[in-house]
Amino acid sequence: MSHPPMRRPPIFPITEAQLVSLFMQSFAFGVHALVFAVCMHRWFCRFQIAGLGTKSWPWMVVATSLFILGGVDVSLNLYDNIIAFVFFKRPGGADLQFETISNWINIVRSVLYFLVAMLSDAALIYRCWIVYAHWKPRWAVIVLPTLLWLGAIVCATVDVYYVSTLHKLATIPHEKTLRPYLFATYLMSLLLNFLVTGLIVYRMRALSKQTSSFIRQQRWNRLKTVSRIFMESALMYTLSVVISAVMEMISNDAFYGTTDVSVELAGIAFDLIIIRLWTENTREESRTITESFIMEPPPARPRLNSLGHYQLRFPPPPSRVSFAHSERGSVHTNISKVRRI
Repeated sequence: MSHPPMRRPPIFPITEAQLVSLFMQSFAFGVHALVFAVCMHRWFCRFQIAGLGTKSWPWMVVATSLFILGGVDVSLNLYDNIIAFVFFKRPGGADLQFETISNWINIVRSVLYFLVAMLSDAALIYRCWIVYAHWKPRWAVIVLPTLLWLGAIVCATVDVYYVSTLHKLATIPHEKTLRPYLFATYLMSLLLNFLVTGLIVYRMRALSKQTSSFIRQQRWNRLKTVSRIFMESALMYTLSVVISAVMEMISNDAFYGTTDVSVELAGIAFDLIIIRLWTENTREESRTITESFIMEPPPARPRLNSLGHYQLRFPPPPSRVSFAHSERGSVHTNISKVRRI
């Protein structure tokens, strides 16, 4: 009589994966809380400058929403581990608790994960919309990113539906029913991030080339700094999404740790962009104020004229570049628009 094949133990058991996931997300949430506090401090400092606070409140709404979603998700992660290891007394122990795929905690946390991803992607598309303020036609730039965003929402909705209705004993990376929709969501999110970040960087570099011939070196160097900020911050979150997709592909429960960290990295990357851009703006404004004092003409000095009388001679005022009637005034307007991001 042949015996059924024994089930091979997983390389990374679900209980270990959930504990490691809790540790990783707790650490990432601590970093998120610190970065969010710095971001809020920079925002309150901007309120002291007339007109800047009212322009930046939409970004703070997004940053606060990402922080709240990250806090709720790590709290549910902790609650899930407490239930599994402390209060779950049925046969099967913690493994049964974690492998119940339609558990309400799994459903809610799946919704939170996709909400964070869709919110951060929507904010990225809006940044692109602002950067291309004077591009004609402006709407054409965001058509494809918006379609990718809507497609990701549809796939994420289907994935959440199956998570809530399967009622199987399996983990998410081992359930093949979810795999096509997870892959589609990851793929469209990655394409959106690469495309929109590339469009923003392209616009920044185009502006730097247009302004380098008639604006001082520091000004157009700042546009290159803005491009680097976008690329570095976007790379951090995008890398976590790529690793999550790989973990899903090889059916490894390390998927839980990478996706949980991605929830926090989305907020961290968003906050870092705000902090670094506003810090660059503050430095630029301080430098401009300092130079305005340096460029003031020196006081008049008395000199003898041909008749032997003292005469006050004023040196000519320093020349300044005016954009009021310049043909390149639109480029200056674009730069000011970018500084509001």
